[in-house]
Amino acid sequence: MSLTGTPSTTPQFSFLLRSTLIYSCWITACVLADTTGNGNAIIAPVLPNNTSNNSSTGQASVLANGNADNGGGKAPAILNKTFEVHTASQLINLTINWKIDNFIFLLDQAELRSPLVSSESIGITEADGDWQLILNPTKTIAGKDYVSLNVERSGATFGNVTGRFGFYILDKKGGEAYSLFDEITNVFTVDPPENFWGWEKFIAHSVLLPSLKPSLTALTTPRKNLLVNGALHIRARLEFLSPVLVTGALKE
Repeated sequence: MSLTGTPSTTPQFSFLLRSTLIYSCWITACVLADTTGNGNAIIAPVLPNNTSNNSSTGQASVLANGNADNGGGKAPAILNKTFEVHTASQLINLTINWKIDNFIFLLDQAELRSPLVSSESIGITEADGDWQLILNPTKTIAGKDYVSLNVERSGATFGNVTGRFGFYILDKKGGEAYSLFDEITNVFTVDPPENFWGWEKFIAHSVLLPSLKPSLTALTTPRKNLLVNGALHIRARLEFLSPVLVTGALKE
């Protein structure tokens, strides 16, 4: 007796067939065949919403903000900064006017000193000490007599002071008839000898006191008398550097 119709299948075979079909569909959807023909499989990358796949290189480029495009996007701008620096300082000027009466009678004195002026009183804050002029009426050097004049910083305990100075002899009108000025700055230290600066040959006696050595030339050619009614008028100008302040600011 022969039987016709659809072959019967067992439940186990039907379940296996359905599972195989579902798995094949999932593989087909997720695995792409390699276009190079080398038999390898390439799994497609899962890209976030703000990126796109570069089909030529396989690299992702960030497109949302436009700042990191590896495919030739716009480069960021260059930032330029300038640092401005200023070294500020001021000069402290001290003028000492010193009148010495009857100077011709003081030529045998060892030295004459002006009163003291303190550093604090003139605005020097980073050093201490007192300032005064020291005048030697007669200083004999190589057989010639001179008046020596110096400025001294005395009684100092700390700090150096940078300064320069000039000495002058005033005429009867108050004009500067004779002068020596030191253009080079000097450092006045705490201890000798560099707390003491000036000229040992400030002015020769033959220039200051021409009447002491009369001659035919002096009688026929009047020479300017630097003594005013017998008094010697000295002026000293001192310049000191105030504390240095360095500041800086960053600008666009």
